[in-house]
Amino acid sequence: RGSNEWHFGGNVIWSPGDRLMIERRSRSGKVRWRIDGNIVTPVTEHDLDLLEAKARESMSGLPLIDEDFASMRSRSDTLFPPVTGITVSPEGVALVALATPPSADSVTLVRINSEGRPVGRLVLPSDTRVLVAVGDSLMVHQQHGETELREVRWLRLSTAE
Repeated sequence: RGSNEWHFGGNVIWSPGDRLMIERRSRSGKVRWRIDGNIVTPVTEHDLDLLEAKARESMSGLPLIDEDFASMRSRSDTLFPPVTGITVSPEGVALVALATPPSADSVTLVRINSEGRPVGRLVLPSDTRVLVAVGDSLMVHQQHGETELREVRWLRLSTAE
């Protein structure tokens, strides 16, 4: 697990990656705002099955045996990192991606305004990656239809009615 961080305007917005904490600090290290939470997402046996299948596929050319995969599985984390990504707009609005198990069909992003107040929640398909956030729009990278092709798209944010 590594930390996530994003620099803008002499500030950094970051999360340590091992707990739900998002923080904005000035260049000198002064905490501007902090959000703490206790959301945890346990790793299930089904998640481990999916992760192992993906590992076996990606390492198919290596001389690994079943015991190697069993060893990897036994050393796996028991919780998913609560924060998996941060994107910050030029205005200082942060979009924070929460834990997304391999079995999930969506990713939840929390929108935090420049003062550190959560102001919205977005749910996007799990294969969506936010590239840029500007104003009320996002540039995302996502799968196109049922094919393996991926495309870059602009999405405009609006409130659910």
